[in-house]
Amino acid sequence: MVKVTDKNYYLGEKLAEKIKLSSQRCQNNLDAVLVVDGDEGFGKTTISFQIAYYASYLLGRNFDHTNVFFNLDKMIEFGKNNSKQVIVWDEAALGGLSEEWNSIAQKKLLKFVMIARKKNHFLVMNIPKFFKLREYLILDRAIGLVHVYSPDQITRGRLAYYTKKAKENLFYDWKRSKKRNYKLYYSFREVFTKFIPIDEEKYDKIKDEAIENFDKNDERELYVKYIQYKLSTVPGLTNDEIAEHCNRSERTIRSWKNHAKKHPDCLKFSKKQYY
Repeated sequence: MVKVTDKNYYLGEKLAEKIKLSSQRCQNNLDAVLVVDGDEGFGKTTISFQIAYYASYLLGRNFDHTNVFFNLDKMIEFGKNNSKQVIVWDEAALGGLSEEWNSIAQKKLLKFVMIARKKNHFLVMNIPKFFKLREYLILDRAIGLVHVYSPDQITRGRLAYYTKKAKENLFYDWKRSKKRNYKLYYSFREVFTKFIPIDEEKYDKIKDEAIENFDKNDERELYVKYIQYKLSTVPGLTNDEIAEHCNRSERTIRSWKNHAKKHPDCLKFSKKQYY
């Protein structure tokens, strides 16, 4: 391991070299996007911050809790209004459970990576599972994948790194088999420490605020599903008629009708609660 930055913490030698390479790419207006994934509790946030702080040190940029985002809209706004930043999107801190992850969030994330290239940002995306990202994001835009794991479901501080070719093999293997065969395709494995190079109290504070807002957003999503369910079950109208009135496809109306089964909590809402 090598000692890095003014904080004097340790990184694996090979990972440190990959961060240097990514930083050099960023200096030359190329993509500088790294993805971190893995099971909850094994150090995704820790290694994300270690990577981001080292990149900021190499690039002569700032990185602290104000460069960490949980909300995509806030991150997009920050990215648009600033340039040459080191940014961590800590989606994994909220569990990656948003119902809209595969639609709205993905579109916003695509928008942000375009901004990141134009504004010359260094981006670390901390997510629960690599396969949640669209193919374009994980294969074409990410320079590498860092997977944190535990050999015994207890020990922390282990990572496997995947180069562009390795993560391509991993991704297409998953598409074929639906199995996450991390062990078959990694480029190298190393250990990492539990040192966090930013103010933990300030980070925990903004994370708590994000979780609180996430709960509110989740409540709103359920309410939207309740409205969609009610619209799809208007007495006396066929699916085609409802689709025409709502300017949606008949398939969408059928999916709305399933909300009551898939999301039974949405039925708790009533007019009285929201009007």
